[in-house]
Amino acid sequence: MGYELKLVIGEVYGSNDEFKRSNKWTIPEGGEEKPYREYFKDDNGDIVCTGNVETFVSIVATVDLCKPGADSHIVQLDWKNEDKTRFWYWYDGGEQIKEDCYGDRPKPLDIPTVLSALNMDCEGEYYRRFVWARDLLKTLSTNDGHNLKVFFYGH
Repeated sequence: MGYELKLVIGEVYGSNDEFKRSNKWTIPEGGEEKPYREYFKDDNGDIVCTGNVETFVSIVATVDLCKPGADSHIVQLDWKNEDKTRFWYWYDGGEQIKEDCYGDRPKPLDIPTVLSALNMDCEGEYYRRFVWARDLLKTLSTNDGHNLKVFFYGH
């Protein structure tokens, strides 16, 4: 076993500054009953805002880097989110992903930052997964105005 890492590329959408959480169901105006928004309710039934900030990410591509090695430049990037009131999430097979399998919460990195690390890694010993990720990011770096970011996900 070892720490495996997946590179996740996604388009980042606007943040919702008042994240609410619960397993309750709500009915949107004029809509049918379905999960609409998560929220907490206090004893009086009033919605309580947690102050957390959530940001949705629409996944564009992923590259499984497998076990890149602790000495690789890509692993040394500051990709873990330590701010407990801020998170980014996406869906994988209907499951909402907010943290990886090790409990680390990813944060977005700019494509040029990740490309720089991958270029240094590709100069060393050949590892095909780094080449795939680098070439994909080079292609996506001309994103025509889309707000693309890179996340890392341990699995």
